[in-house]
Amino acid sequence: MSNVRQRNNPPWKTGAVEAAFQAPSRSQSLQDMPLITIKLAQREQPTPKEQKAELIARVTEVMVDVLGKRAADVTVLIEELNPDNWGQGGLSATVVRQARAAGKSQGGND
Repeated sequence: MSNVRQRNNPPWKTGAVEAAFQAPSRSQSLQDMPLITIKLAQREQPTPKEQKAELIARVTEVMVDVLGKRAADVTVLIEELNPDNWGQGGLSATVVRQARAAGKSQGGND
């Protein structure tokens, strides 16, 4: 079976993800078990769990297709960051968002 999946039949839409998993061997090293972290900015409306599930499935699929990893060995973490806890351009994300919202309400191009 090829590692390349048909794009018209993605596993996250068919429920076939479970079929791609195999029990890891006891001798398997941690090097063979990739850990991917996706960091998202928290929004007023949280990211729906269906979208998170699709992110996890697609990132796993990329690791299988590109690096030949087994789906069962791929771990994907999704972190949603409080906008007060990160920044851009020397300003907290909260301040950046407020400035963009003020610019939009005043007819700005941000």
